[in-house]
Amino acid sequence: WSETGGLEEFLHPSGYTGKTLRGGEPGSNGLLLDHFGRLVLCQHGDRRIARLGISLNNPRPVYETILDKYKGKRFNSPNDACFNKNGDLYFTDPPYGLEKRLKDPKKELSFQGVFLLTRAGEVKLLTDKIAFPNGIALSPDEKILYVAESGPNTKIHAFNVQADGTNENERATR
Repeated sequence: WSETGGLEEFLHPSGYTGKTLRGGEPGSNGLLLDHFGRLVLCQHGDRRIARLGISLNNPRPVYETILDKYKGKRFNSPNDACFNKNGDLYFTDPPYGLEKRLKDPKKELSFQGVFLLTRAGEVKLLTDKIAFPNGIALSPDEKILYVAESGPNTKIHAFNVQADGTNENERATR
């Protein structure tokens, strides 16, 4: 939106760059800015976390994959994410972007997870015990990681964050 131009579409497609039309929720979900002010997208349809690049020679969006696999298997559909002050990325991976969700034949991981991508490039599974991990946030002092669980067992999970960014002492509330 701008005062002179009003409302305009900024990016299409935002989460699925394939050529074949598909069902499910293929658009981007979580959007955030990295420490350099670049747009980072949780792309449901492309099953990855990507960074939007700018090309002066090409008017089409250019996406740089940040992460799309865990131990060689494609993510379900990265959903929401947050950075800590060090630049580590926390994110959730529910099945919402898969056409048949939990029963989708393209689902490669046997679980839905909460992950940490460290600035050094290491991917850590923080938990696979949340059925439908959704929103994610850190407390202002970064000592607590909050994960919203959607679906039939809606609740908020809280974890203590350790010095290495991993978590312990899970508790949940409805």
